[in-house]
Amino acid sequence: MTTLERQLLDMQARLEADAYFIDVPIFVLRPRAQEGAAQIQTRIDQALSGLVQKAGKCGAAVTLLMPTGDTDKPNIPGPALRFTYTARVQEIIGVNMGPNGTQKSAEEIAVAVLQCFHHASLNGRHVLTASADTLTPSLEADPKLTYDVRFSAQGNLAKPTKCAQPIISPSSGAVPQTVTLTCATATAAIYYTTDGSYPSPLNSTATRYTAPISVTVACTLRTAAHLAAYQQSDIAEATFT
Repeated sequence: MTTLERQLLDMQARLEADAYFIDVPIFVLRPRAQEGAAQIQTRIDQALSGLVQKAGKCGAAVTLLMPTGDTDKPNIPGPALRFTYTARVQEIIGVNMGPNGTQKSAEEIAVAVLQCFHHASLNGRHVLTASADTLTPSLEADPKLTYDVRFSAQGNLAKPTKCAQPIISPSSGAVPQTVTLTCATATAAIYYTTDGSYPSPLNSTATRYTAPISVTVACTLRTAAHLAAYQQSDIAEATFT
């Protein structure tokens, strides 16, 4: 499970553990093999319309959307990202304020969500804070009144272990040439192509390097290194004329 998935599930669990949300259902809108987006949306609509109750109440719901990420530091390894998490608060007023409704308005629930997560750290590292547009109402209020509550968290994705870029020697020249390929990552498999295609083990025109290559026609040699549990290397290229 990725950090982003765990964060969403922890946010759901944190809300459900808060006594305020005892009668407000919490959903995570992330399609999975066992339940698609349409099925999740159906359950949300059932809670809002009163077909399904929580603690004998209905008419309101909170849905956690899949997070987004942006960065103003694109060159930091990882990279460094600013994650935005959105909790969508909805109510159908006629149901929510009716005899079996929660009697909690969308605005009130949105503020409760905001206070539950502002300055909260769910993984011991990344602290959630209110975004600049943290409370955003939808202009479409019929039949659902909607508030989006947004939080941000700064974090670095782990830098993946990556194969070293292969070295082509010589790196250019006139044919014929005898070309050697080397890689600083021990036991990595080196693949190369001379037809301009991507050098990978899944490419039927790629060849695994085992011995110096005899280049007899003009071409661009492309090569990359691959090793299980490592990210493939960047491509190295050399043009022979």
